Amino acid sequence: ILIDNSIADAWKRRGQTQAAAGKVCDAIFDLTRATQLSVSDPDIFLQRGLVFHQVKDYRAALIDFKTAKDQGVVTATIMNYIGMCEGLIGNISKSINAHNEAVKMDNSFREAYLNIALM
Repeated sequence: ILIDNSIADAWKRRGQTQAAAGKVCDAIFDLTRATQLSVSDPDIFLQRGLVFHQVKDYRAALIDFKTAKDQGVVTATIMNYIGMCEGLIGNISKSINAHNEAVKMDNSFREAYLNIALM
């Protein structure tokens, strides 16, 4: 970043490091800068979604998880996160549907089953 601040991957990696160190505000800043430099890297949105989820900004996390999904990250884990966010903002039906999708993708995904039961 000090040498070339136009590389999205550098901002993403630093954001991930910031998040791992518990510096969530710095992580969100860096990951947001990465999204501005590269709108087509779904991992940036996934990583920022995880940080937003960590700080309980479920609406922002949901937007990022859906963006990552729309860009090709279609996994049981991301569907589980989408389901959790939907449920936590009160969209119970959408939450159950997302968790059911997670179970269809991985029928041994215990967290998804648990989250369905919690709804």
